[in-house]
Amino acid sequence: MVHAVSIHDGLASYACRFTEMQHFAIGELHGHSSIARLLLFYARILFGIVDHTQGTGISNSGLVCFNRRLLAMFEDDLPYQVCITPSNDLETVSCYDFQGQLRSAMIVHPKLDPVSGKLFDLFYDVVQKPYLKYYSFSPDGWKSPDIEIPVDEPTMMHDFAITDRFMVIPNQ
Repeated sequence: MVHAVSIHDGLASYACRFTEMQHFAIGELHGHSSIARLLLFYARILFGIVDHTQGTGISNSGLVCFNRRLLAMFEDDLPYQVCITPSNDLETVSCYDFQGQLRSAMIVHPKLDPVSGKLFDLFYDVVQKPYLKYYSFSPDGWKSPDIEIPVDEPTMMHDFAITDRFMVIPNQ
């Protein structure tokens, strides 16, 4: 769920909305066990009811504003572009893959360099090497080549920090 507060002429308005992705529109199985929901969701993908290329996550873990886009993030999916309407409501625009450049999920806390305007991010894979990759986007949205960060075993990277010279990644 994404929340927005708008303040205009001393008055505040509030909006909250779920990020509307394909499987949200099909309907959730509220009240059922997580395993049952997961199995049914993957069955929907297998039988072509849900197109996994149009997103599978829930985009409720992080937000970043980059290149005039508000992106809702979740670690197992591409980001979703969300906009604030003229009436101060929230609306999901679409799954956003940076004009076809992004083929993997992003971690939920990418870092925006306030000096260069670049957006830095990581991608991790817990199944196969390389387990960890780094990349960035230029201020106008062009992706750099992936750079492998050699790690011996898979790990889930949730966050990192940047300085003017380094990327600092905690070992979780």
